[in-house]
Amino acid sequence: MNNIVLDVAIGLTFIYLLYSLLASTVNEFIAMILAYRHRMLEKAIEQMLDGKNFSYFWWDKVANGFLWLFQLKKRKNSSEVAKQIIDDKTKPNPIPVSKSDFFRTCYINKNRENTDVHIKRRKLNEKAKLFAANITNHPLYRRKSEDSFLYKKPAYLTASAFSDILFDILGNRQSEKNSSPILMSDIKAYVNTNLNSDDRKDLKSILNVYIEQANGDVQKFKLLLEDWYDASMNRVTGWYKRQATKVLFGIGLVLAFTFNISTIEIVHKLSVNKDLRESMAQSASNYVEQKNKQINNTSEGKPDTSLKAAEKQIKDIQKLYNDTIAEVNMMMGLGWNFPDKDLNQSYYLVPKCMEQNFNKVLYILSESFEHPRNWIGFLITALAITLGAPFWFDLLNKFVNIRAGGNKPSEDAGSSSTTTVSKTISLNQKPDPKSFA
Repeated sequence: MNNIVLDVAIGLTFIYLLYSLLASTVNEFIAMILAYRHRMLEKAIEQMLDGKNFSYFWWDKVANGFLWLFQLKKRKNSSEVAKQIIDDKTKPNPIPVSKSDFFRTCYINKNRENTDVHIKRRKLNEKAKLFAANITNHPLYRRKSEDSFLYKKPAYLTASAFSDILFDILGNRQSEKNSSPILMSDIKAYVNTNLNSDDRKDLKSILNVYIEQANGDVQKFKLLLEDWYDASMNRVTGWYKRQATKVLFGIGLVLAFTFNISTIEIVHKLSVNKDLRESMAQSASNYVEQKNKQINNTSEGKPDTSLKAAEKQIKDIQKLYNDTIAEVNMMMGLGWNFPDKDLNQSYYLVPKCMEQNFNKVLYILSESFEHPRNWIGFLITALAITLGAPFWFDLLNKFVNIRAGGNKPSEDAGSSSTTTVSKTISLNQKPDPKSFA
């Protein structure tokens, strides 16, 4: 079946699919480097136990570094005052704050009267005060840490591991101290004694509900904690998807501007050029057929967040571009033709080695925003990329089947009725063998 509208739709969907795959791979690489999953897990545990959370990023570490330097300078300038305090035995003796003390502790108890010396640190003091800090500082939690670039904490925690950690904390680490088993009476005593502050009353009420439901049964109490954890993690999936959508939109905009992927221009080229339409439709059909065979032999697993996986993502990005996207770009004429005269301009604040790249960026921005048609086309492309590669692959599969005339009907012996079986496959789901005729 040859139809202009269908062929244009196939070509446009094919381009959306390829760049959605590229954007998803870049997004996954960014997520591994910046440890999105690690941070989301910690955020979920804090929200679950304390009803609030404090995100801690690299810029907070930089701010804490400056605070530490300021603290050292302040201590150095007050050395004479400190000497007088030391000579006077009736006054407390302040101890200089070391780097390890500053970054690892919230309050320092190192003076003669054992009074707290508060150290200002950006967000870390607030995180240290949360009850969730007992979870994230527990040995079982720290041992699950993965080799991430900026965040040495686990990206996944099973419900059973969470219940074991929380049960140990609520039991006041009794099994570690005197090797005796933790009883529900110990849990109840800890909850009623240590969770009386205003910011922990909600947690106390929740735990007391589970304690009453357990009715003295330790295993039932742990199962209730696991159900609570699983329900909270279901919300985390929604958080991560919303965050991924925002990042995908940003990546989509960058790709649209960088490769000159305007939806309006693509539709115009495909609608007026018959040979281009047929070439794109044939390339899309071959791509779908190849990917369907690969999907039959793959299975879905838990995403790898290690540094080696990040290196693999870089190779996947290069392979995807070199094997498919570069050919499609050449076929469609996507990209920018930079005039030499505009690339040789010099700027006072721009280094010589970066002048050409800087001029390319200026040229792209000027051309993109010269007419509303250009940036509207880029915006549509970015919005399309946020729908994700599985959506566009499923849609392309349907378009290709329609163009091919549909699937052949299967005839049953002794029956005149025919049935058509859909073979639509999504990228992130292994197909069911029973769904094929």
